[in-house]
Amino acid sequence: MKITAIDTYIAGNPWKNWLFAKVTTDAGLYGVGEGTLNFFARTVETAIHELKPLILGMSPFDVEAIGRRLIRDVFTDGAQIHMCAVAAIEIACWDIVGKAVGQPIYNLWGGRCHEKLRAYANGWYRGPRTPENFAGKAQQVVARGYTALKFDPFGHNWRTVTPQELDLSMDIIRAVREAVGPQVDILIEGHSRFNVATAVLLAEAMREFRPAWFEEPVHHANIPSVVEVARRSPVPIATGENYHSKHQFSELLKHEVVSIVQPEPINLGGLYAARKIADLADAHYAMMAPHSAQGPVCSAACVQLNASIPNFYIHEIFDEFNEPWERNIVTHPVEVVDGYIEIPDRPGLGIDLNIDEILRHPYRPENVIPCSSQAGRSGRGGSHSSSAPQVQPECYNPGRGKHDTERVCSDYGWCGCMAAARRAVSQGRLSRDLSQGHGAGQVFRGGQEGRLRRHRDPHRGRDQAAVHRRRHSARARCGARERRLLRVRVGLGGALR
Repeated sequence: MKITAIDTYIAGNPWKNWLFAKVTTDAGLYGVGEGTLNFFARTVETAIHELKPLILGMSPFDVEAIGRRLIRDVFTDGAQIHMCAVAAIEIACWDIVGKAVGQPIYNLWGGRCHEKLRAYANGWYRGPRTPENFAGKAQQVVARGYTALKFDPFGHNWRTVTPQELDLSMDIIRAVREAVGPQVDILIEGHSRFNVATAVLLAEAMREFRPAWFEEPVHHANIPSVVEVARRSPVPIATGENYHSKHQFSELLKHEVVSIVQPEPINLGGLYAARKIADLADAHYAMMAPHSAQGPVCSAACVQLNASIPNFYIHEIFDEFNEPWERNIVTHPVEVVDGYIEIPDRPGLGIDLNIDEILRHPYRPENVIPCSSQAGRSGRGGSHSSSAPQVQPECYNPGRGKHDTERVCSDYGWCGCMAAARRAVSQGRLSRDLSQGHGAGQVFRGGQEGRLRRHRDPHRGRDQAAVHRRRHSARARCGARERRLLRVRVGLGGALR
């Protein structure tokens, strides 16, 4: 059996474009995989097609050899973009192997270790950042049968928090704890954005609410900082979703202070790489809670992974809180019943792509998790984010693909709001096109009246229209300076030649 073709498809999920791959063989069997990466769907798609000539003609059974060919033999480290492209192919190969032998993937790695998988809800807390909203939404989640749920209570704070913001964040955690009761696990998301001192302060403040973990309180790339927080925190620290190599996990785990690791199979280059991380974590007595904040193929892949690992902790679920049509883009989507996932026994991943449904929802550039220049966040799934976008009152709601009111939240800055605002202009809901150089934080309540009104942000107490004029002016000056420097460099280059 040989690989003869690799095709790709993008589904326009409103808060993150999902990238899928289909690997076909000369035996007529094919498998499906996923390579989703926030902001970079088309970039990863291009990488898949650039890499595929290296493995056409190889056997899909040779998963390790395919990995070496795609990773080692290209003599470059493309980080997450590279690994997501590899993962899309690798997961599809495992799907083919499972179908060929008539077995689910977990049976190829030693069999099932669990009868069912406990799941936690994510992506459920869209709306105003108030204790009342979080508490009400949390009650709805528990009513579905979930025994664990994750959320980010910190708004757009970055590096530090003011006393007022600290109090609000703790009020939100308190409200959720009181709403769900003492027997439900609450998981606190930090999105990699605090410094060590603030992370420790937050961990100590939330201790009374007994969270099961504090996720990525500091940036994952600075492992000594992660270790320092983990040593000082009274709450277990979870991290790892953004790592793209086993070496990063090895460096983290050798300190023996992080006991919950969250590898993202797609960021690591596929399922087998994540399975190896599980063994590495087990050697350090760490539990596995793989990141699963991408599309439905990733969800199904994580079920296969989690079923096979003895040190499995809990499975992340966004699927129930996505758009209804998204359940139709795969056959047999992952189902959560009373807070648990039943493990399927169908061959391979146990799912297939519905290409016709995917084509009804094409790629859109504005389908990204908004990031904040104020918060310094990167998009995750996952990434990035990994988790649900944090939405302030009256902000653009990426999970629903629309604006909650006629306002674009200033805190999302240029990265998150420009495309969304352009779409709103095209729909007649905003009065001016932000792409003409106006700040994304201005309020457009005069859409029908054809006028622009300034506002004061109630969270930040500043005139946002004035702030964004100053920012735009500063950007223009920086751009001119960079162009001058470029001309100088080009001139020097010509002189040296």
